[in-house]
Amino acid sequence: MPHLPAHYKYANSYKMRFRKKGKPELAKVVYRNIEASGQMRDRFERKKKWHDRCVDGITRFVGTVRFVYLHLLLLSLWIVINLGFLSIIKPFDPYPFPILGIVASVETIFLSAFVLISQTRLSQLQAQRDELELQVNLLSEHEVTHLLNAVERIAMHLGLPREQNVDDLKKHITPEHILEAVEDAEGQRSISKGQ
Repeated sequence: MPHLPAHYKYANSYKMRFRKKGKPELAKVVYRNIEASGQMRDRFERKKKWHDRCVDGITRFVGTVRFVYLHLLLLSLWIVINLGFLSIIKPFDPYPFPILGIVASVETIFLSAFVLISQTRLSQLQAQRDELELQVNLLSEHEVTHLLNAVERIAMHLGLPREQNVDDLKKHITPEHILEAVEDAEGQRSISKGQ
């Protein structure tokens, strides 16, 4: 069972939940990665300003069933009051409920803005994750190329037969070449669709 540092709050929490479910231990590197991911989210959260936290809270609430129930209750109450079914409260927005229409329109504008603001921030976080993933993939590709070279030297030293496609696998491929190939393929696809 790997021992994790005490400051690994995310990984230790995950490990405890995993252990309670009777799941097998994971490699220490997995816990390290869980911790790194949690710390990245924490940094992102700490950078938020108060109004960002407020918008996120509203967006979280709007995305719940409670919000739907609250609106059903308020809408029903509004209609019952303004149709005169409750004699203790005087109708203030007679049918066809023009004030209700205005309130709903204004609410829609603000809720849409809150959702868009939250989505923009989530897109920024996703862009950071994508950049990190790209860098890790590039590093992995570089390391695998070096490993292939080392394995080939060992195989040659041991007199083992050479693999046929090892030269293709050993080529160092830059992201620019991959993007160029993808753009060429997309260009060919769009040309063939236009014909």
